[in-house]
Amino acid sequence: HFKIKFLYLHLAYDYDDQDKLFFCDEEQSLIEKVHWLIMRTDNYFVPSLFLMPSFEQELEKLFPEKETVFHHLGRYRFHPSNHIWGMITRYYQAYLAKADERIGIQVRTFEPGPNPFPHVMNQIYACVFKEKLLPQVERKKPIIDAAPSGMPKQKSVLFTSLTSGYSENVRNMYWENPTVNGDVEKK
Repeated sequence: HFKIKFLYLHLAYDYDDQDKLFFCDEEQSLIEKVHWLIMRTDNYFVPSLFLMPSFEQELEKLFPEKETVFHHLGRYRFHPSNHIWGMITRYYQAYLAKADERIGIQVRTFEPGPNPFPHVMNQIYACVFKEKLLPQVERKKPIIDAAPSGMPKQKSVLFTSLTSGYSENVRNMYWENPTVNGDVEKK
């Protein structure tokens, strides 16, 4: 039985079918012999690990609440400095902690250009409205005349993209128009 000192795993956006074999149980026998796994990734692949039978039972013991996985990995495995962790927690307290609902939207496009593409914006709006993630806006009614019906919810939206125009378009839509149901968006 030999031990491999290190293995490079490529799980970045351009990873291929060969790289995806990492998520197959039968391929894990090689990785068991590795001292250090060096990984390049820009994807959140942890949910895929829960789908692997060889990892499922142990992961469920380690993380009975699946929502906590990223927190634990981010804090304890990636070892952000106290300064960076302080920035993360201050951001969370300021923008996310008091929200009734937290929504994350990530937009990845592989088309060059600094401005948002209309067809992508249309896809974003179609998705968030169809799935009722964000409330519809009332474009014909001035904000001053809009009265919330009942107790409005505060929703915090964490929007990530390499092009800021996508989040700016969504933010401006809620700045310039009241929501139909009175919910308040915080971005």
